[in-house]
Amino acid sequence: MVNFSKTLFAAAAAILATQVVGHPAHNIAQEIAERNQFLKNSARRDLSHCASFLDKRGAEDTSTKRREEAIAKARAERGLPLKRGKVVRRDATDESHLSSLDVTPTTSGVEDTIFSNSSCLLSPEGESGPFYVQGEYIRSDITDAQPGVEIIMDLQFIDISTCLPIVDLIADVWHCNSTGVYGGVVSEGNGDATDTSNINATYLRG
Repeated sequence: MVNFSKTLFAAAAAILATQVVGHPAHNIAQEIAERNQFLKNSARRDLSHCASFLDKRGAEDTSTKRREEAIAKARAERGLPLKRGKVVRRDATDESHLSSLDVTPTTSGVEDTIFSNSSCLLSPEGESGPFYVQGEYIRSDITDAQPGVEIIMDLQFIDISTCLPIVDLIADVWHCNSTGVYGGVVSEGNGDATDTSNINATYLRG
């Protein structure tokens, strides 16, 4: 093992030496410096360094007010009260959640007892796609009358280098419908693969 390691090290050194000779004008020190500078500038991945600046600009208060107004408008358009009622939750801490069934592997009809109800089945986690479609409509409502629970999104993008809002930015959003099917795509694993009309669907994209 020791001899093999020494041989491997010698071979690696020979390969590196060959590469250096093959690129005599290549400055490794400069490359390392450029890489370190890039990593240094790319270290910021959040807005923690912008906190005081954003606080002085009142960014949080402005965002909160804008979102409250958006919520009020959405609830009014749907005939909902402007404020939610009191939420009452049942206390289940004193209740027993143990089953009263006395079942063993030898119990008669045990398979029917376990597998007759298929309303909740564990399935392996998987990801279909990607089902991104380029060139969709520029719009703020992407529902296309699809049934389901609406989601209202309020997005805010801030440049981490300047701590200022990014203007003239368009966010591309796409999502499956309530049955898990993406519009604009005909593919195995995306609903009925024989339904070629789905290629022209634009729902939940924009």
